[in-house]
Formats: sequence, structure tokens, C-alpha cells
Amino acid sequence: MVDTGTHYHPQAHLGRAGSWQATSTLGRSGDFDANREFVIHILAVTQDVSNAFEQYLKDAGKQGKWPGVPKPPDGRVLSTLRVVRDDSASPFGFMEGVYDEWSKGVATGGMISMKLNPPDHFATEATNRTGKTEWTGSIKMDISSNPTQGKGTYSYSAKADSGEHRLMVDAATGDLRIEGKNTSQPGGKSFQTVWKRRT
Repeated sequence: MVDTGTHYHPQAHLGRAGSWQATSTLGRSGDFDANREFVIHILAVTQDVSNAFEQYLKDAGKQGKWPGVPKPPDGRVLSTLRVVRDDSASPFGFMEGVYDEWSKGVATGGMISMKLNPPDHFATEATNRTGKTEWTGSIKMDISSNPTQGKGTYSYSAKADSGEHRLMVDAATGDLRIEGKNTSQPGGKSFQTVWKRRT
């Protein structure tokens, strides 16, 4: 929730369990709000207020106007963060790092490295248990999507297997959920995996 003084600007619904992670939009496009300080709250609200926030996001998205909503009288601020908008920084920097690959609830032994090429491209590399490179790829993120999403391509180095994959950030866990398809062969298979950040 971005606090502008008189109104709140809802950003994302956070679950009650697990870690919290979400992307916030700060200010107007262009240079109007560059280097301005913004106040972000994590707010506990009733189900009715939460539903009203969700409806506001849908309606504002359709209209392309974001006037904000009145502060709910029964909302409770759980945590507050003050940030300064830096237009030279990538909003996807938090995703850079190393992930373990999971499939159908089981770790595959594969490791995914994501290297950010600012502002919105990632170079990806997958290695197996022995550290050998299995495939490389790239992902372009969508700055306007909520939840955070991107799409790109991959190509195996030792076999005829290349294709497309889509990425979505799980706001509750920080995991990256992947849906892909082998497009290099007729009838190529689709797949789903989860990339969990290494701790």
C-alpha cells in the first residue's frame, strides 16, 4: 500500500502465511516523481476492504486512472518502509541470483542462474548435479504486469531441444513458477517447474 498522505494506492494482496514479496508502482510515469520519497505500508484489513481494494485495481486498470482510495478506518498498519524512487535502477534486481529447480514437488538437482541485464532482461543458465551446463536462455520481464511476469526462450546445448518459457513470481514465497514448451520438434512437450531461491 503506497501512502500519499490523503489516500492509499493498493498494490498487491499478501497471503497470511509464508514470506511476503510484491512489486509496487511508485508515482507517475516520466520524470515527475523521480528521486521522490514514498511511504509503503503493509496493511491488515477486513475481507470487505480487501475486496474493495481488488475491485479498485480492476477498475483503475481498465480506465488507466489511479486516483487512490480513502484510508479505511479499521485498517491496521503492520509495517512501514520509506523508499526513494530511483529511475536508473531495475525493478527486477531482486530476482537476480541462483535457484534450485523443482518439478512435481521434488528437487531435480538442477541449478538455475539468473543474471540481470538492466533494465528488464535476464540471461539464464541451467547446470546439472555435476555443474555441467544443460541449457542457456533469456527472459524479458514485463514492467506492467502484476503479479511480476516475463517470457523468453531456452536452448539445450547437447540435444535438439529448444523452446519458450514463461515466468511468474509467486508473491507469497518468492519462488519463480515456470511454464514452457518445446517448440523445436513437432508435438513438443509442455512442462511446468518451480525455481526456488538458494539460501
